Amino acid sequence: MAELLKEETPQVSSIDGKSIVMRKEELENLASIVSKDALEKIRLPIVFIRRSELGRGAFTVLGDKPEAYTVARALGSFDGDIEEYRRQSGPELIVYKPEVSELTRKYHSLIVIGFGVPEDLHGSA
Repeated sequence: MAELLKEETPQVSSIDGKSIVMRKEELENLASIVSKDALEKIRLPIVFIRRSELGRGAFTVLGDKPEAYTVARALGSFDGDIEEYRRQSGPELIVYKPEVSELTRKYHSLIVIGFGVPEDLHGSA
């Protein structure tokens, strides 16, 4: 995130080699709600993975604690810094469709939605 904030036109390459252009205003808004020490650690875009095995409308955040911390801060469900989040949070953050929709409205250019395959389906053919 820190590197993207320095760019005039923030963008990253997707897996298929295309560019994901991010709105500077959305990036600055999101950066303003996380602790300064997190800026170097957060990778964008935030990727939500649809996880049907966790229930209807359930998503997890792809990435590590910095990305989950960013989502928790953006939703207003966590108020501390990133180190506090690391100590207090569980193994993965689960969010639901209304929360993903809310974040997508605020940070449209910073979010990607993906679809996961339940663990028991990997390798069965």
